Amino acid sequence: MSIPVISLDTDWHQAQNCSLPSELAPWILEPASLTARLKRHCDEFRVQVLNEQRATLPAFLQPLLPGTGRAQLREVILWCDGKPCVYGQSWLPEQTIKTLRPLADMGERPLGDYIFQQPG
Repeated sequence: MSIPVISLDTDWHQAQNCSLPSELAPWILEPASLTARLKRHCDEFRVQVLNEQRATLPAFLQPLLPGTGRAQLREVILWCDGKPCVYGQSWLPEQTIKTLRPLADMGERPLGDYIFQQPG
């Protein structure tokens, strides 16, 4: 049984231009690692992988991500102190996976931990 992909194909807006609740704005506008921020605010952090598979990029992402139109889709829930806090959906183009091989098999490790340790 496969888990359906949640579509993020919608009318996006710049968060800076939206009226955000003051308690959420620092989280939504976090310029660094959201994973690191979550870890600082809880005693127990974990990643639950919902889905990880090779898939065709959705049409709205194809102009944004280079390559063949194929990518690795990863969907996760980030948990803090036993509560689900963030749903995350990552699309990693094949070229990125070839260049950064550890991304191909992250398992329950947070993607943010790896990405924010890379130069550039």
